Amino acid sequence: MYEEKEEDDEQWPVAQVIVPANALEYLQSIYRNPAEPDGRRMRAAVAALPFESPKLSAVAMMNNDGFSATLERAIARSREPLKQIEHRPDETVPPPQWSGPMPRSSDER
Repeated sequence: MYEEKEEDDEQWPVAQVIVPANALEYLQSIYRNPAEPDGRRMRAAVAALPFESPKLSAVAMMNNDGFSATLERAIARSREPLKQIEHRPDETVPPPQWSGPMPRSSDER
């Protein structure tokens, strides 16, 4: 009833097995493979993440004075009184006049 056709082996590409060179490539091959279970792919992605993207960190820029001299200057600066802006109100502008409570809007919430 059904007729089987013979097909050439040459027309179908042969899957190449890529052997990972290191652990990072192995983890990448796992999380990039959609045939792997999601849990395994997630664990592989989490394990590979620190090696694929850099961590943010604080960097201190030091002078030639060294750490102790820089620290002493910072402590001395912290003991100085804070600079303040002196505010003097403008005497020519009269203060606003209040005439009772503000009117309510029509849509009370």
